[in-house]
Amino acid sequence: MDCTVQAISYLEGRADTLVLMVPQFEDLADGRLKKLDEASRRAVSAVVESEEFTGKAEQMVTIMAPEAYPYKRVILAGLGKREKLDHDSFRRAAGLLSRYRPLRHSRTAVFHLGRYEQEAYYQAVVEGLLLGGYKFRHYKTGEDAKDANRLERVTFAVDQKKLEKKLALAVERGQIIAEGQILTRQLAETPACDLTPQLYARKAQEPVSYTHLTLPTKRIV
Repeated sequence: MDCTVQAISYLEGRADTLVLMVPQFEDLADGRLKKLDEASRRAVSAVVESEEFTGKAEQMVTIMAPEAYPYKRVILAGLGKREKLDHDSFRRAAGLLSRYRPLRHSRTAVFHLGRYEQEAYYQAVVEGLLLGGYKFRHYKTGEDAKDANRLERVTFAVDQKKLEKKLALAVERGQIIAEGQILTRQLAETPACDLTPQLYARKAQEPVSYTHLTLPTKRIV
């Protein structure tokens, strides 16, 4: 999955899906929700009034084809109580999103975290997206061997140009950490009969090549 950061309005992105990460609320004070409510003929108000979505942790809802939005759908992802938010809140929400069918069936997505500009939050979202959707399929067959996740590109829309570089580094850091953890899981879950020492050494180099570093290794005979 390709993850990038761009200093653009979330309303100007070009993707299949827009994901708005939203803390718990009692009314539509969030300007993003107000705009979406108007563009969706009060669809947001309807899910709030029915308590289907109020920003609580683990809540997700999809608004289809809002008028004048350049997206097929908008996903609202709840983060939980505002006063208790931390990077784990974003990681958990992203982990749930990684298994949420409307996002998994999208090729591209734009994420907007609202006013939350901390690097740890962006790193956590990437980690949650990559690790939450991981499944070891090497010995599966038929449909079980196929990854149903179609998501190829995620763009984080940030409101200020000055934040773009440092948040891009946070996103890259999250991707490196998550891919390293996935590789570790794959190595641990592969039986020794299929994972020779030479193959293990080659596999161990993969995260290093992503960071443009070199790792000295001894030759295994």
